[in-house]
Amino acid sequence: MSDILFSLENLNVGYSSDSPILKNINLTVKSKEIIAITGKNGSGKSTLIRTISNLQKPLSGKLQTKNNFKISLVPQLKKINLSYPLSVEEILKLPMELNSVFFKKIKFNDSQLEILDKLGINSILKNLLRECSGGQIQKVLLARSLIGNSDLIILDEPLDALDWKARELVFKIFMDKVNTSSISLLIITHNLEEEWMDHFTKLLVTDEGFLKEGKFGKSF
Repeated sequence: MSDILFSLENLNVGYSSDSPILKNINLTVKSKEIIAITGKNGSGKSTLIRTISNLQKPLSGKLQTKNNFKISLVPQLKKINLSYPLSVEEILKLPMELNSVFFKKIKFNDSQLEILDKLGINSILKNLLRECSGGQIQKVLLARSLIGNSDLIILDEPLDALDWKARELVFKIFMDKVNTSSISLLIITHNLEEEWMDHFTKLLVTDEGFLKEGKFGKSF
């Protein structure tokens, strides 16, 4: 089917074929899906998204994607390396410049500027990322995923540094993105935000070495 973004077939992930962290994963993700993956610390969530993002090879099984499949990964804030003296604008434009054949100076288009404005980022474009607050850095990373031409955005604990007002704003922006494009969201979280609950097309749980279907309303 043309709306399938990627599929996992009997996938084993981890660092040792003798002892995979997650095994026998079967999953199909289509356009416009919003999928939550939850589970205890150390249960394999990060290993799974690293494998899907092609940052780590699967131990076995098949990972198939549509042609020209593009992923944007928003990592946990604590995993961000702030040692590089890059500005907010440079961070936002870096993926766009890498995809530019001529590496010419790139300007944000109107729809991208609208997202930056909604997230309050226009006023800090010239600031170094390492000079920003945790909430600002979180918004910059979310904005970078939104202004790209990704088929799938993976959000790893995407709201931890945001207050309730900012969380509601981010939720609305991402819902608008899904509704007006063919993008899908894969959200890794310990806390299933109430606002998102009615919009998840799948809830999955990493548990005892497997990726299982979860039940809404259950705590992890």
